[in-house]
Amino acid sequence: MKGTSERWELDLRPVDVIVFGSQLAYGTVGTNASLPVLTGARLRVATVPTTLLSNLPSYRSVHTHTVPSSWLASALDDLTALGVAEAAGTICTGYFAAPEQVRVVAEWLRELLAHRPGLRVVVDPTLGDDDVGAYTDHHVADALRDQLLPLANGLTPNLYELDRLLPAHPLRDLDESSLAELARGLLGPRGEWVVVTGADLPERADVTEQVINLVVTPEDHTVVIEERVDTAAKGTGDVFAASLVRELHHGASIIDATTAAAEEVCRSLRARSVATPG
Repeated sequence: MKGTSERWELDLRPVDVIVFGSQLAYGTVGTNASLPVLTGARLRVATVPTTLLSNLPSYRSVHTHTVPSSWLASALDDLTALGVAEAAGTICTGYFAAPEQVRVVAEWLRELLAHRPGLRVVVDPTLGDDDVGAYTDHHVADALRDQLLPLANGLTPNLYELDRLLPAHPLRDLDESSLAELARGLLGPRGEWVVVTGADLPERADVTEQVINLVVTPEDHTVVIEERVDTAAKGTGDVFAASLVRELHHGASIIDATTAAAEEVCRSLRARSVATPG
């Protein structure tokens, strides 16, 4: 590939991160939200779309196109043939429109991990949130749990998404230790951590001006607190996951990476508030 890339590519740096997710013509969610975080840190990113949207579904009109799993499989074969997959240090998955897409990516990852066991895999299970509900086919949660989570080093679900991944275990009003134990159960053989964003912990019910992020490892759990900024804006989960990947890529611990990611989300929301006309 080297000789070919030197001839054709404007950017000759190797790819650091491969990101899977939605892509919008207009809107700051999915890869539109994660790319600036990663490229702003001078990381080179290869983006693989799973669905194309004209804009956020919240608007009066939206047009979408689900990327066929056959195209996804062929695109991944191309990235492998080009050596892109061999260069990347992290794979980060976000939104999937259909369970077959999850299976295609999981199959590709299993082959990649067979000879690259040190590759970092971060799964942001983009399934929905409390105020909107489900974003995608409910079978995607099953595919993630069965196919992709066993390959992941880390997961970044919000509480709604954790509930979808653990449907037999009601999560509301659980104490910190109980919630951590259930989240820990999602860690597969490669699992190192789960960060539950927006954790609703009854023992911290008096903390109304802050957001609780619960960092769970196989042996322990820690709470990372961030400032609460009231907003209906979407894309904060994408910014959080991308910021976490950025920090881990630069050698941060999972606690430090979570703290930095939470601060990045707050900065983005505060900047949005300043930019919003009064």
